[in-house]
Amino acid sequence: MNSQIRGMTVAVRNANDGISLTQTAEGALGSLTDTLQRMRDLAVAGQDTVLNQSVNRSFKVGNAFGADREAQKTLAGLAVAKAIAGILC
Repeated sequence: MNSQIRGMTVAVRNANDGISLTQTAEGALGSLTDTLQRMRDLAVAGQDTVLNQSVNRSFKVGNAFGADREAQKTLAGLAVAKAIAGILC
C-alpha cells in the first residue's frame, strides 16, 4: 500500500513537471512571436519611403538607421535563445 502511495506521489510530481515544462515552452513561443512581430515592424518601417520626419529622426543613428541596428540586435538575441533551447532539449 505504501509503495502505491509513493508511486502515485511520483506520478503527480512528474505530471506537474510536465505542466511546468509546457508553460515554459508556451512563454518562450509567446516571446518569440513578439520578437518576430517587432522585426516585421522594423522591416516595414525601414522600407517605408514616406516616413514622417519625427519617425525618421527617432530611427536615425549616425549614417545607419536605428531600425536596422535594432533588427540586428534582435536577430542576435534569437540566436542566443535558439542556442539555449538546444541545450535544454
